[in-house]
Amino acid sequence: MMLLYPSLKVKISFLLFEYWRVLKALRVHNIVLIIQVKFIEAHNFDADEDPSLRCLRILRMHLFKARSDSTGMEREASELPKEARLAYKEKQSAFVDLGVATVALTCVATHAANVEGNLADEGLELLLEMMNDGNKVVQAS
Repeated sequence: MMLLYPSLKVKISFLLFEYWRVLKALRVHNIVLIIQVKFIEAHNFDADEDPSLRCLRILRMHLFKARSDSTGMEREASELPKEARLAYKEKQSAFVDLGVATVALTCVATHAANVEGNLADEGLELLLEMMNDGNKVVQAS
């Protein structure tokens, strides 16, 4: 039993190091987005849609903030300065990489389309924000 303990300790240390390395590679911000995506995936069919609706709205507001000015007023993507427009498109593309487009499409596909404010409606709003300004990466996903 004493021989097993050091090797177990080494394995745990290695796993913790790998976990830390992966977390360091991802931004903390991306981790929060991944958690929201995983939450929506896990609770897509719950009777209470409110927590998943909040997650979808937070994701949409994150993109909305990227194309808003410092006072919070909405601007069209075409009116953004070049650097801000590129950053906006990068955020849209990052959402595809993080699985946001997939989870939004799943919400649209699995819920009634004729109900205002349900997961299908919010998923569609998120997809429209992701498609804003004709992002080709989002269109290809």
